[in-house]
Amino acid sequence: MTKYFAILFLFFLCLFSTACHDDKSEDITVDETNRQTIICFFPWSGTDTANGLYAFLQQNVREIKQAIIENKGFQQARFLCFMSEKPDDAALFEMKFQKGKCYSDTLKRYKNPDFSKAETIFMIFSDAMREAPADNYAAIVGGHGSGWLPAPSSAKKKTRFIGGYSGQYATDTQVFTDALKTTGKTFQFVLFDNCHMANIEIAYDMKDVTDFIIASTSEIIERGIPYDLLLRFLVGNPDYQQFVNGFYDFYKSYRYPYGAIAAIDCHYVDQMADVMRRINQRFKINSNQLRLVQTLDGYSPPVFYDMGDYVSHLCDDQSLIEEFQHTLNDMVPYAKTTDVLYSEYSNKTFAVNTFSGITVSDPSTNDMAKTKTESNWYKSTH
Repeated sequence: MTKYFAILFLFFLCLFSTACHDDKSEDITVDETNRQTIICFFPWSGTDTANGLYAFLQQNVREIKQAIIENKGFQQARFLCFMSEKPDDAALFEMKFQKGKCYSDTLKRYKNPDFSKAETIFMIFSDAMREAPADNYAAIVGGHGSGWLPAPSSAKKKTRFIGGYSGQYATDTQVFTDALKTTGKTFQFVLFDNCHMANIEIAYDMKDVTDFIIASTSEIIERGIPYDLLLRFLVGNPDYQQFVNGFYDFYKSYRYPYGAIAAIDCHYVDQMADVMRRINQRFKINSNQLRLVQTLDGYSPPVFYDMGDYVSHLCDDQSLIEEFQHTLNDMVPYAKTTDVLYSEYSNKTFAVNTFSGITVSDPSTNDMAKTKTESNWYKSTH
């Protein structure tokens, strides 16, 4: 009987708790282990006077806070941000919603972080996960970007690779991937608010650490992602289609109407590697065909070619092309671009006549891409 009354008491307690819950409450209480933690990683990217992005990353944080306020805290989600405020000083803070406002609660400070080392990146993400344990983790990465290319010795343009200009402020994408892998977690998504990160080389490296990659094939305007409008599509069960559509709608009417974005499903990357391995065994593209392929950068010669268009010119087997296209549709289910994109490297706009949402550098003859044969993607498919 005692057990029966105990169960009955718990039943009525649950009923009472549910009945007393006010959906209009402005203060969201998050369980000790919440459903989702989104970790923003904003390493040092330089000041405005040095073609840096620090001011724009600050704007990104303000927009994220605005989205949190407008959505009354996003129940069962927490938002942590690592941000370099100076080259030698950074902080990990949580963006907390309370009484209709969103404030920053500093959790830890870092002195002279070396972003060139996987141990540093791993430490930052581990600290965030320890502070906000969750069933699901996701990451937003902001700053400069150069795709799969090795971290450059200098960056002269105010566009977005991982981190700052050189040395301890620049993070090689493989180093970043190794750090995430060491956490032992598979991320829901990694959103790269950086230039040229939607390429098959990065997707192949990251296929075991994240379910989705959200990124641009090309340069992202320094304004970056409009988080105040789009963050809601990433919380809980992400709606990648709505996110991609929202990005496109924003940039097509922006004063600089240039933007390309894609959501890449990493579960299909191995399947794509198998298809490309068989295509590369039989076909090679010549220079006349290569000139017809859609490029998605401002480099000369190009580095980033639209992958779908490249294979359409490379492969002469209809059944293989159909298999490739089917795999591509699965791997990149959502992708959009404005009709024209801009490159600050060339200081020119260029037309986008065909767009698959992901690039490949296999055919590039640019010296910047000379290490392409050392990439895991190239080794797996040639």
